[in-house]
Amino acid sequence: MMGGLRAFAQSWAGKAVLIFLAFMLLGSGVLGSMSLLTTNSLSAGIKADGQNIDELEIATQARTSFRDLGRTFERLGQELDTKEAFERIGLLDQVREATEAQLVNEVAFKSQAANMRIAASSEDLTGYIEAVFTDHMTGAFSESRMARALMANGRTERGYLREVSEEIASTRLFEVADDIAFPENDDEPLAAAPDVHAMAQFNTAWTRYDVTHFSINGYDIDLPSATDAELRAIQEENPDDYQRPEYREFVGIFLTPEDLIPTIEVTEEDIQTAYENYVAQLETQTEWELRQLVVNDFATANQIVKAVREGQAFEDAAMAYGASAPTDLGFRSITYGRAAVNEAFTATTEIGILDPIEDNNRYTLIEIYGIDKEEPRPSAEYRQTAIEYIAGPQASTVLNARFAELDGLVGSMTLEEAAAMAELPVVSGKVAQSGRDARVEGLPSNSKITTEIFTAPVGAVGFRNSYGQEGLFIVRVDSVEEARPMTFEEAKPDLVRAFDDTVRMDMLTGLGQVALSQISDIESLREYADAAGLEVESAFAETPAELLRSGLPVDAIRSAAAGDIVGGGNNARYDIVLLSKIHPADPERDAEALETIRYRLAVQYDDAMQRAYRTAVRETVNVQINDRIFERAIESGLNAYLDMRSGGYGQIRIDNPTSILGGGYEPM
Repeated sequence: MMGGLRAFAQSWAGKAVLIFLAFMLLGSGVLGSMSLLTTNSLSAGIKADGQNIDELEIATQARTSFRDLGRTFERLGQELDTKEAFERIGLLDQVREATEAQLVNEVAFKSQAANMRIAASSEDLTGYIEAVFTDHMTGAFSESRMARALMANGRTERGYLREVSEEIASTRLFEVADDIAFPENDDEPLAAAPDVHAMAQFNTAWTRYDVTHFSINGYDIDLPSATDAELRAIQEENPDDYQRPEYREFVGIFLTPEDLIPTIEVTEEDIQTAYENYVAQLETQTEWELRQLVVNDFATANQIVKAVREGQAFEDAAMAYGASAPTDLGFRSITYGRAAVNEAFTATTEIGILDPIEDNNRYTLIEIYGIDKEEPRPSAEYRQTAIEYIAGPQASTVLNARFAELDGLVGSMTLEEAAAMAELPVVSGKVAQSGRDARVEGLPSNSKITTEIFTAPVGAVGFRNSYGQEGLFIVRVDSVEEARPMTFEEAKPDLVRAFDDTVRMDMLTGLGQVALSQISDIESLREYADAAGLEVESAFAETPAELLRSGLPVDAIRSAAAGDIVGGGNNARYDIVLLSKIHPADPERDAEALETIRYRLAVQYDDAMQRAYRTAVRETVNVQINDRIFERAIESGLNAYLDMRSGGYGQIRIDNPTSILGGGYEPM
């Protein structure tokens, strides 16, 4: 689908659509964003028909990407504080490619907007300038602030407005594709997507079948024993399937605050207090569904209450006695309304109308028609939760304090000795990078810990690190056994399983083919099943998804006609199926499913149209990239990020003697 749309967007008809869309944009715009520090005196790294992206802009974009990646990995406990750290996990190339893609997109759309003579309106320009140079404290536009900023960066007001206009126009050209089939933040389609794909998917997924079937169980088959020669042949044919993973011996400490909770003393008095607070908190969370009416005299209020209690609807009773209709307030909490009203309805535990409530010389009538109240758990059941609630913060403090003590000890003694002094338990063992031995008792199943173990240098104690919510760990790797091909004896259990699976599958298929040759209708199917002691089952009007959940061969059933007998299976069972009736997909019966399919495909269509449109815009512009300048800018962006990590200002420094900025920099 995507290829066809792209071809259309690049055809003459597609270009006509582009021009039509451009006409829609004349005189309108969308606020963009641009840096005041962009200057034409710097070397252009990307060019497109008169539009330039200079070295400073490239470096600034790269620095932002490095910073975002650095923060993300820092939250995961991995420090990206050197160029080598980015290179080691392929992030340097990722930043380079993402920066190029984003800036090529920017320059292409700016160039195309200029070629189509799309202009920003004066209202858009005014709005943009006011947004940039409005004092956030006073809310007033500061013309002097704008003048100082332009002067400091060697810009003229006319030139700056021209660049802002280009930015707004190009942004609008880019964003016009957002509303091809669906408007932003709205599920109501603007235009219908082609329905042929939706109906095809609907017919495939919602045709229903009546089937009668039985299964031959593969585990009831007696399998021959494999010879060593047969097993060796399997290993030689599939050597990649029989590799021994890397193993590492480790010593480490892996703890969460929950692990220390049993060591924290909690008194029975504290537990009881926590339980009482829990019950009181639940009371404040109770909500009452209310209808409310305010009347002026007590007699009318009493008459309405009496009528409701005798079975009349609240609204009918109110109207009968000359009052207005009551207001349905829905769920209200314990803090709703005036004190007298609150006191009355929050004391109620049953549904019904309350006595009139006198308040401020008027009478409030409250009908309660629902109560949402969570019943408290028994104290014995809540006990462990209370202990965790009380001891959790203290356990977290203790854990951090002990690891802080450990940090000061590991440099002068072994990890085991330091752990003993800090009263921290040590876990040791041999763990595999994958497979059955990748789980070791006491070693948390956590990808961050696994990565640390399988990348750490041998013999060195690592730094304290975090995992999960509040977990801490430190690890030392003592030895490494490199990955290698398994010996025959090591692989033998896996080879036997592979042999059994293959033989069972072959024997099952043979038995299934014999059964199919002897069955021609429902009677012969039942006779064969009875003779073999197999259970016959039937299913009616089931979709392919339902048949698949039953383990039946859906592909064979779909390709069959009513009355056909088909078979299929795996290495566990073989199914014989009589297809007795096919019910065509019914748009009325399964209307909701059809609409879901239509909506999903329409969203995909909208996304594909956007991509095709933007691709067509980019590919009609001649974009040139100066690789030398681009690579230098990426390096500058990385250096600025690393400068910031080491406590600097994160300034971007561009070596360009002709620059107005005297070398070119932008602070972080």
